[in-house]
Amino acid sequence: MKKPKVGIFDFACCEGCQLQIANMGEDVLSLLGSIDVREWREVMSEHWGKKLDIAIVEGSITDPHAVKRIKQIRKRAAVLIAYGSCATIGGVNGMKNNFILDDIREYVYGGQYSSFPTEATRAVHQVVAVDYFIHGCPVYIPEVVTVLKAALQGMLMGSGPFGKIFGGGIFGSIFGGLGFADGGYTGHGGKYEPAGIVHRGEYVMSKAATSRIGVGNLDSLHRGALKGFAAGGYVGDAPAIRRPDVASANAAPTQTISISAPITVEGSSGTPEQNNDLAKKMAREMETSVRSVIADEMRKQSRPGNFGNTRSR
Repeated sequence: MKKPKVGIFDFACCEGCQLQIANMGEDVLSLLGSIDVREWREVMSEHWGKKLDIAIVEGSITDPHAVKRIKQIRKRAAVLIAYGSCATIGGVNGMKNNFILDDIREYVYGGQYSSFPTEATRAVHQVVAVDYFIHGCPVYIPEVVTVLKAALQGMLMGSGPFGKIFGGGIFGSIFGGLGFADGGYTGHGGKYEPAGIVHRGEYVMSKAATSRIGVGNLDSLHRGALKGFAAGGYVGDAPAIRRPDVASANAAPTQTISISAPITVEGSSGTPEQNNDLAKKMAREMETSVRSVIADEMRKQSRPGNFGNTRSR
């Protein structure tokens, strides 16, 4: 499956919100593994220049060149996300709008200010259409993760907040609704990497739980839950889960184990009756201890691969 093509762009800003991506910790590895980053000036020199699925824009629009550039990005991107306060409300750069523009230009650039074209600060949505806003200075990392996951969900499956933007998603347009409606393993990959469609009424297990239980065991459980009687079988009031019969045809006859441990107490200061009673108590304790050791060893030997397990022979 092709990964969504993503571009990260900056305009007038400190670029601190982009640095927040590096602060995501392990989440950034899973997210970056689920997308194809084609443009990001802070970390790569390549210029993609083609269509993008998602454009993430940081910074405000403050000059004619920025106006032209953001319009080009908007045409290339299926989804445009305004990222951080500078992009969503103009940020710190918007303070210059409280003064006469030429005065600000002359103060910053001196006598050559006319050589530096600039204009009133605008947020991204004041120039082009924006699909989603991530506010903050800097942005809030959990919100960034949530928005990116929602954008991936909308692009791949046509559902969630971005579902209508992508017009049914890649799954809907290419695979015609094929997914895992009948169950099954979605394949190896990152825990944030989409691999199918989840329907109402289903139960989804996490990657960690799947790894711990095992795909084979989950498949067996799934087949068992769907089993009917078309191929035969007992139909009645038997319980759904029955105690397994571990006895086999070639197993040795069951024998009753009797443990006799006579104990005589000598040298005690008690009476003969007290000594006999103490001996009986010690014998019972010893018998209980021995039986516990034998039972524990029998349980170990009955496990698959051990001497006492005959079911797999």
